[in-house]
Amino acid sequence: MLCPLGAIFSLFNRVSAFFLRFDADKCTHCERCHKLCEYGIEPEKTPNDLRCIRCLECTNCSPDALNLGSIFERAQSKNDNSCDK
Repeated sequence: MLCPLGAIFSLFNRVSAFFLRFDADKCTHCERCHKLCEYGIEPEKTPNDLRCIRCLECTNCSPDALNLGSIFERAQSKNDNSCDK
């Protein structure tokens, strides 16, 4: 009846190597991602909500409005920016 899996996933959400990226310019505001999310998360407001288990159903909405990123991309972009100066 009660599954601890969601609680376990939420503990690791803040330190996850993967995160959801939301691009407002590519969003069509159809709110289909709201309907696709089984956990009631509004991805355009809080794409990395603690309740999110990264099932990626919300990414089936408009192309590239929501996509998966990683901490490795963040580290690489920081290094690239520092070399430009």
